[in-house]
Amino acid sequence: MPIDTDKAKLLSKSQNIFIASAGVMVNLLFAIISFLILYKLNSNYYIELFLYQFSTLHLGEAISYLVVGNIYLVSDMKTIAMLNPNLRLFGFIIGLLALLMYVFILIRIPDEYKLIVILFNIITISFMCIGRIVFTYLLKKDRA
Repeated sequence: MPIDTDKAKLLSKSQNIFIASAGVMVNLLFAIISFLILYKLNSNYYIELFLYQFSTLHLGEAISYLVVGNIYLVSDMKTIAMLNPNLRLFGFIIGLLALLMYVFILIRIPDEYKLIVILFNIITISFMCIGRIVFTYLLKKDRA
């Protein structure tokens, strides 16, 4: 929910869509930047592990919004779908492309930290998806 509901009522449709999609855009941007740093940087174990975690978790969060959030409308994806239903398919396709990139990256992670990154991603993304579904349900229940 917005902090200032009176000001939120004054926002245009496009402003609301931008606000609802801004978090996903930031996640995708952080993932891309950290992947670029990762592939340009010769670093030690801990820095690489951090960058793999940072990048895959940002990408995973964006995917969970764009794919799962468009299959079962939750959170900001519900707002976007209500304001412009055509963007739902667009977001889903972007999410699938990001998912392909995500799988490609997970496959290429060095074996020394592959298990750590994959397990942490599974746990984190599962909790994010479940949390969004639960919070959407509770918000819907409170509004009823």
